[in-house]
Amino acid sequence: MMKKVLIIMLLCSACLGACRKKNILPQADEKTGSISGTVSPIGSASTVIILRDGDPVDKIQQTVPDANTGRFSFSRLKPGTYAVMGEPVTGYMPTANQAIEIKAEQESAVALFFSTDLITTPDIPISFKSGFSTRAQYKNQTLTIVKFRSEGKYGQLGYKAFELTIQLDAVTGTGKYVCDAVSKSLIRYVSAYDGTIGFKTWGSKTANGTSTVIITTFDPENKKVSGTFKGSLPAIAGTKGTVIITEGAFDVGYQ
Repeated sequence: MMKKVLIIMLLCSACLGACRKKNILPQADEKTGSISGTVSPIGSASTVIILRDGDPVDKIQQTVPDANTGRFSFSRLKPGTYAVMGEPVTGYMPTANQAIEIKAEQESAVALFFSTDLITTPDIPISFKSGFSTRAQYKNQTLTIVKFRSEGKYGQLGYKAFELTIQLDAVTGTGKYVCDAVSKSLIRYVSAYDGTIGFKTWGSKTANGTSTVIITTFDPENKKVSGTFKGSLPAIAGTKGTVIITEGAFDVGYQ
């Protein structure tokens, strides 16, 4: 949590410096608006973040809601549609972003961000059989397979990215490879929303993390490999839930 907030703070710092140099911030005579609202329940979110539609993620602004009232506000905002997001504390999960339109003549707007109730650790079943681009590399008997999928345009609101990495140690042919906390082989899954916001990681090198990869074809002459994989990836570094891999498959040439 602290790492993500630090990243966002660094982005905001860089953004403000660039704004001053390029006059991106509103001028004194420009009409601007404001956004204010309440985090509910009080104390459920550590940070409230806004980003104008069309702006890259390094134009993020953030504030800390009042600890006693949950109130937050942003002022001197240029006209446009803004997404209002919350960074929940441990035990809460984020809700859908609130979209607020600021017009040139509008001096204020209200957005309410509500965190959900205390969550458990739900399982997240994901099929990696299709819908992902796949690339692979084989070097020093280490086989690395990366499956990637994205939605939207990078750096814009609504951008989503999903990446699964399989790294197998001592690969010399077909067979079964175990990925768990003690093996050198691993599987890691990462999802990212709007750049740094909502960054989540699951992996096999954790307690109770175990997955298997079965290589059914290994052709060094033509540099091709195929196989299947399945298992469970517990959360890493504050992420909630467990990713359950279903129908994982790959059939790809490697470098």
